[in-house]
This record gives sequence, structure tokens and C-alpha cells, in this order.
Amino acid sequence: MCSIQLLTVVLAVGLHLTSGLAQVPDESRIGQPAAAYGRAASAGSRREAAAARQDDLAWIIGRWRCIAREYLRPPLQPRSDADLLQYFNVYLPYADDHLTVALTGDPTQRPIAAELLAADLIETPSHTFVQKLFPINDSFRICIGTDRIWAGFPNALVFKYHRVAGVFPPQIVLESLHTRTVFEKIPLFSEDDMAKALPNSSVGAEVKEYDEAKRLELKARYEKLKTEAHVKDVPPTRSERP
Repeated sequence: MCSIQLLTVVLAVGLHLTSGLAQVPDESRIGQPAAAYGRAASAGSRREAAAARQDDLAWIIGRWRCIAREYLRPPLQPRSDADLLQYFNVYLPYADDHLTVALTGDPTQRPIAAELLAADLIETPSHTFVQKLFPINDSFRICIGTDRIWAGFPNALVFKYHRVAGVFPPQIVLESLHTRTVFEKIPLFSEDDMAKALPNSSVGAEVKEYDEAKRLELKARYEKLKTEAHVKDVPPTRSERP
């Protein structure tokens, strides 16, 4: 479905970019301005503390592919690269050697090794079009909270997210200011596959630069942390809205 939409929306973006207009300001690119979200988080600290939980994030590790997209606000077309997401790839449930299984209302407390990929159509010399993927978060750190995902901060792209209950393969919904995107997990990629693919990714997390010995050490420490915390898989708590 996303691939069918892609030609129309990318051509629209291409016309906009070649018109010489200035780049869309950051404020229109994000689901909610990071500063505003920070104020809301402070005001709702008691609610967030109640929502905090332990989660090893094993459920999110893997490659997630766009299967549906809905534009939420007129004009019903993409406003930025964030509205053309095709893949959400999560390689590790941590971004450096500061390990935790706590998940709170503040995404900055839980950085992960992940990337967000958008798609563009490139015209070949034979005048055909091929799809090219590119990261919208190149060198950005991605963080996750109980209901928000941030890509880069303080000028972050902010997505509300939820898991879809009762479906297989698993699905996750990311919602920005203009777009709601449904991703389906590709079941072919294991946790070990994702860890091995990390060095060739566009991930901006520090863990990408570690050598193999240190990454193996972190994996062992994280497994021990999970065991000590008695972490269990957290099932989806809500279904996709109609």
C-alpha cells in the first residue's frame, strides 16, 4: 500500500523541493515540539511515574516495514521526510554502556540503537524509477518512553506510538503531527541478526562504534540485568484505532 502511494507523494515532494522554497521549519516536522512535551512531562510527573515499568524491549528489536499510512491534516500529503517513513529498524535495546530495563514517560532516559528510514524514487538513465532508502535520523540518537519515540533532541522528531494487540506478525503504530504510520515486523530477523547488522547501519548511537568484544560484554551484562530484574515480556495493551 505504501509503495503505491509513494510515487505520487514523492513527486509532490520533489516539485516542492525544486521550487526554491525554504526548508520546512523544524516546528512543523515534529509530532509535538520537544520543549512543549517537556513542560507537559513535568506537569504530569506523577502520572508518568505511575506508568513507568520494566521492559527489556525484546519485542521491538527487528526490522519493521510500513504497511499502511494515513495523512491526518490537510493538505493530505507529506510535509517532511518523517511523513515518508518506510522502515523502523531496532538493533539493540540500549545505545551505549549505560544499561537499564526501566521504561518511563521521559524517552531521553532510554536511548536505543535504532534508525528510521524514508524512501525516495530515483530516476535511472533509462527513465525508470527505483526506490532508494535514506535515514531521516542520520547521526541522531533515538529514544523510547512508555508512549513516545524521539529521534534526536533537543530539536526532536516526536512520535506517539502503540503496539497493536492480537495480530501476527506484530504491528506498531507511529503517529506524528501529520501522519499515522502502521509498521509490521518482518519475522525473518532475529536479535542476533540485528546485532550483527549494526555496524553497517545508519545508527547514530555510541554502541555502533564499539568493537565486537565490548558489544559481547554489554550483551552479557544486559542479560544479567534482565535476569536480576525478573523482566517479563510486556504484551500490547491497546488495539489500533479505527
